[in-house]
Amino acid sequence: MKRKHRYIIFKVSDDKTACEIEKLGARDADWDDFKNSMPKNNSRWAVYDLEFTEDDGRKVAKIIFVMYSPDDNTDNTEKFTIACNKDLVKSKVSEVNMDWQVNRWDDLDFEAIKKKF
Repeated sequence: MKRKHRYIIFKVSDDKTACEIEKLGARDADWDDFKNSMPKNNSRWAVYDLEFTEDDGRKVAKIIFVMYSPDDNTDNTEKFTIACNKDLVKSKVSEVNMDWQVNRWDDLDFEAIKKKF
């Protein structure tokens, strides 16, 4: 990612044979921009460059790999492909600090992810 973008969202290609970049988040994008870019009912992989300041003033920067596979997704082939190829996609991203599996759009919560660090 080289810190050019805040996030990258990947999707399974329409013919289900490849991974493609669906969206690159601008460096000044925030968590709400990221969340609103994620489809509510389709599976995706994403990488997010999380930056925040702790209560004691420490700055925290972490790279998060997100496997988003909502329970509401009715495309079982897409869900299967997302699950089976997670490690392959993740291996193309360097320096991942955390893996996060999310199954509901509402669970894409900034405060929840901050608490994990």
